[in-house]
Order: sequence, then structure tokens, then C-alpha cells
Amino acid sequence: MFFILSKLLNFLLTPIIWIIGCLLYGLITKQQGRKKWFLWTAVVLLIVFTNPFLGNIAIKKWEVPYKKLSELNIVYDYGIVLGGIAEWDANYKRLIFRGSSDRLMQAIDLYKTGRIKKFLLSGGSGSETKPDDKEMIYIREYLLKLGVPEEDILVEAESRNTHENAKFVSKIMHGKEARFLLITSAFHMRRAKGCFLKEGIKVFSWPVDRISMPEDEVMNIKNLIIPSAEYLLSWTLLLKEIIGFEVYRIMGYC
Repeated sequence: MFFILSKLLNFLLTPIIWIIGCLLYGLITKQQGRKKWFLWTAVVLLIVFTNPFLGNIAIKKWEVPYKKLSELNIVYDYGIVLGGIAEWDANYKRLIFRGSSDRLMQAIDLYKTGRIKKFLLSGGSGSETKPDDKEMIYIREYLLKLGVPEEDILVEAESRNTHENAKFVSKIMHGKEARFLLITSAFHMRRAKGCFLKEGIKVFSWPVDRISMPEDEVMNIKNLIIPSAEYLLSWTLLLKEIIGFEVYRIMGYC
């Protein structure tokens, strides 16, 4: 039930849905006062949620800042890589990487440079229609093709959300002494780290996949006045994470 409700919540937390809803109601209603109010609301929402400057301010306040490689002063036993990286295309028999694939790319770099000894891949199926498509099983096969030894890849492929990532990894690692590096998106790190700490797994965070702008681009005149449709997605990710974090906190997951 929680899984289904979370998917519904994701839909409701999409700014484009709010904009379309206000626009449609404004066009349909016969009451002139409401018509004007809803149409103007749609315009204002569109301006706010497509403005790169405003979006970047909000995102930057939520994201966990990047760290420098020099801050990794020990070698970690496991790099915990969370899902949301790729999906299997059954028609073309190939792995299709998503925007958050930086989680895996950065983990590979950390492994190749000797900063993590092994991969701990956590993530099952996030789809209601394809419950048997276990994402991290496919990622494991991908790493094997890259030449990573089988003994350096540990897989947890049953979790469907961040809470289950931490819960199931905790069961696998129960009673084992190890040093963990948690590798996930900068906007997702607060919730993810909170969940792992709640399950008794002490992790050092390694944020990746930043969606905020570099500092030197923030005050660019283009970003101040020219709207960008991609920030509709950025706001969706941000709102999902903020609400998700609060829901998890209330539920006692983090």
C-alpha cells in the first residue's frame, strides 16, 4: 500500500499537473472571477517553475554538497550504489541508462582508483507492471562485462524504495564489520543517509548527480530571465524529495 501511495504522491507533486489543472479549470469554468484567477495562477506557476535562477536557489539549499576526493582518507569496504540507474529494454535486449546513472559511473571510478573495495548494489523493481525486472541484477551483469570480478559485487535486488534499500542491506550486512560509502544523487542523499543510519549502518556520504548549477553560472543573465522547461522536472524531483523525507521522518524510517 505504501508503495502505491508513494507513486500517487509523485504524480500529485508534479508542477506541470498543477499548471494544466489551473489552465483547464480556467478555460472550462463559466464564472468570470474564477476564470481570471485560475488562468493567471497558471501563468504565474509557469513563470516560477521554469525560471532557472529561482529553481537553482531552491535545489541548492536541499542538495548535499559535493565532496573532494581528498576527503576520502580511508579505503571503504563497500560502495553502496542505490537504484534508479537503468532499466532493461526487453524489445532490444539492452540496458538503457537513466539520468541518475552518474551514481554507477562515479562508483566505478571510485572502485578503479582503489577508494572502494567492492560494490554493494541495492535496488529491485520500482515498477508495478514489471515486478520481476530486478534492476541491480542487470547492473551486476554490466559490471561483470566491464571486467569487475564476481566476488567484488554484492547484490540486493528486492528493495522498491529508499527505506527498503537500507532495511534489506542491513539484513545482508548484519553482524559484519565494514566501512560503507553511500553513493547516490545529491538531492536524494538526505533521505538515503537518514534511512541507513536508522537501520544502524554508519555510512559516509558521496553525493553525485548534482542538478543545481555550478556557482559561476547562477547569475548569468540568461538564467535570470529566460525560462527553461527542464526546471519543471527539477522542481518535481525536489518536491518529491522534500515531501518524501518528511513522510519518512513521520513513519520513523529516517
